[in-house]
Formats: sequence, structure tokens, C-alpha cells
Amino acid sequence: MLNRTPIVLTLRIPRGYTVTELQDGSYQSASQRSWLVRLIYFVFIGWWFSLGWSLVAWFLCVTIIGLPLGVLMLNRLPAVTTLMRQ
Repeated sequence: MLNRTPIVLTLRIPRGYTVTELQDGSYQSASQRSWLVRLIYFVFIGWWFSLGWSLVAWFLCVTIIGLPLGVLMLNRLPAVTTLMRQ
């Protein structure tokens, strides 16, 4: 459900994987961290940190001035929760 939050809130279509340009001019997609590292991060840090992150994002979305930053923070919520690279 956390992976779908940005799509629901902004009604945008996901782009898939981010493609990075290397120094030699070639391109590659971002590789994911090991599932074990992501699991340990989620169990000990991720869910607490994502709770605080989403609360700050929600408070920013309440104000008109903070709305763009709040939406940006909600777009990054899956990466904060599980270290998922987009």
C-alpha cells in the first residue's frame, strides 16, 4: 500500500525504473539493495522513520506554502520506508 501512495495522492502514472547515465555515456537502471539489508532496515528503522516522515509531509500539505514539499515527501515515502530505489 505504501508503494501506491504517491500514485493515489497525485494521480500520476508510475514511470518505472530510474535510468542513470554513466561517465562513459552509457545508461543503466538503478539496482536494488539486498533484500536482507532492506528487511533489517524496515524492521529496526524504516517503519518508525516513515511514520515521522509521513506526519511531517501531512503537516506540510495542510499549508499552502508547504504543499509542493509535502507532495514531494509523500512521493518518496516508499523509498524512506523500505530503501526501495525507483
